[in-house]
Amino acid sequence: MEMFTTKCKSNYNPSAYLTVDEQLVTFRGCCPFKMFIPTKPGKYGMKIWILCDAETSYCINLQPYIGRVNGVRDVGQGTRAVLELTDHLNGSGRHITADNFFTNIHLARALLGRKMTYTGTIKKNKGEIPKKLLPALHRPVYSSIFGFQNDSTIVSYVPKKNKAVILLSTFHHSNDIVMDHNEKPCIILDYNKYKGGVDTLDQVRCYSSRRKSNRWPFTMFCNILDIAAYNALFYSC
Repeated sequence: MEMFTTKCKSNYNPSAYLTVDEQLVTFRGCCPFKMFIPTKPGKYGMKIWILCDAETSYCINLQPYIGRVNGVRDVGQGTRAVLELTDHLNGSGRHITADNFFTNIHLARALLGRKMTYTGTIKKNKGEIPKKLLPALHRPVYSSIFGFQNDSTIVSYVPKKNKAVILLSTFHHSNDIVMDHNEKPCIILDYNKYKGGVDTLDQVRCYSSRRKSNRWPFTMFCNILDIAAYNALFYSC
């Protein structure tokens, strides 16, 4: 896999917008790092962190998640995954988009230190979120509250009553809102535009080379083959 990721990184110049997300390689046999993720279609399988070009869904880098090492829990795995996947892009000025599993202020500032920016949804239990930005019955639907620091912006948007979507960004530094019927902040529109890079790549499963097998290395190899086939499209164009 290391040779494959090296080729993926060296043979493609990604756009300015990148996406980090997880992929579940469906597998129900014996595997030391098999996981159960109920929100994924296959539910059981091997988790892979993937860095994609947000505009083309080209897989730039990937890393399997092998769980605990020597019984030690992997604390801050989302932050670690993003920093390791983007390590070769330090100083490039790229913009990273990811969901709330990865997002925290420490990651956003670590990427800024590497000359990269970040946008992502953030969990409501994070200590860096002011109480004013949390869901509340008195907040009108389609309203937004912004918070600013020198290096980051946080926004809380109410899509429906008593629900709030909160995003953190080091890329946006204004309270711009698109005045349509939903009145969404530009931060959310940009997040929605660039968040789906890995999800689009995941659709390759509909045309997969995989065969039923109880051997996890074979299943992992077939998944790499699928990704390689998708990436190869950009060399043939």
